[in-house]
Amino acid sequence: LTGEDNNAALGSTGVTVNSGASLGSYGNRTYSVPVTLNTGASMHNNGGGTGIWSGTVNLAGNATANAGSGDIRYTGVVSGAGTLSKTGANWVLLTNSGNTFSGGVNVSGGYLRFNGDGALGTAPGSPATNITLQSGGRTQAGTDVAGVNATLNANRSISLPSGDGYFQVWTGFTMNVPGAISGAGTLVKSDGGTLNDSGTGSAGNTRIEGGTLQLSG
Repeated sequence: LTGEDNNAALGSTGVTVNSGASLGSYGNRTYSVPVTLNTGASMHNNGGGTGIWSGTVNLAGNATANAGSGDIRYTGVVSGAGTLSKTGANWVLLTNSGNTFSGGVNVSGGYLRFNGDGALGTAPGSPATNITLQSGGRTQAGTDVAGVNATLNANRSISLPSGDGYFQVWTGFTMNVPGAISGAGTLVKSDGGTLNDSGTGSAGNTRIEGGTLQLSG
């Protein structure tokens, strides 16, 4: 289902997306309808541009944001116990510092951008895998047009299970990662900014494509 005419196509009381189904935006449009994503559900953007979801998005189960044909920006609160998986070559941007989803993120393609640690949802109460980067997936602190400085919660452990997992830090900015990093994949530092890795553990391999990687753990 793709909402081509803003909220008029989706109503106002809420949309529930079940396993195997996908809810999409179209081009540069904004949608305020509340959305519930059950396990196996997905969201997408057709037609290029940026689809903006300003209503609440409840991850009632593990769900996917597929930015294969356009970008997706979540400005409303993202809640629920599910994991948000990011696929597709474009970016998904989390902007709400009050996000409360607790299942973490899994990035296996394109960019997952966030404008501060709070946008990544509720951090674990003790160290636990909360960010997974694999198969070329990239995480980046910033907005849709510029970087920001960011420090991740120390309980957000990072898993690199396979392939390349990118920390892409904009030139002139710094990302601090105090949580543990583990896995057989390759940690890749890209772009011109600085990544401070002060956590324990290590990836299978490390590659620096640009900027500075500082190790202090």
